[in-house]
Amino acid sequence: MKTTAKHFKIFKKEVEEWLPVFGLASLSISIVHEDDAEKLARAWCNIVPEDNLYIIGLSKDWSDDKITVNRIKRGAFHEVFHAKFGAIHYKLFKRGYTDEEIKMAIHDIIIMFENWIYGND
Repeated sequence: MKTTAKHFKIFKKEVEEWLPVFGLASLSISIVHEDDAEKLARAWCNIVPEDNLYIIGLSKDWSDDKITVNRIKRGAFHEVFHAKFGAIHYKLFKRGYTDEEIKMAIHDIIIMFENWIYGND
């Protein structure tokens, strides 16, 4: 399935609503509607630390995944949370933790809050 401009409008609005809640309103954040070449995800966040740039995207191609408003909103929340944890991820990586260890720990926290706010999807 493919996401539409209407889906992206919902995603963008949700991202913009969560940014100040997480204290990220002052960051340089770009919200895009495109597939990320590096990941096969419904939504994604790429951080370019040296430029202090955060790119949060809604993928156009969801393959066979069903597209719902709840999943779009949940994806937006998830990626804003990743942006919030970007600096922590970087610091832990510099202290010797593997990228996989950090991602697993962060995802556990994000999914716990996702389920609390959006329910089990």
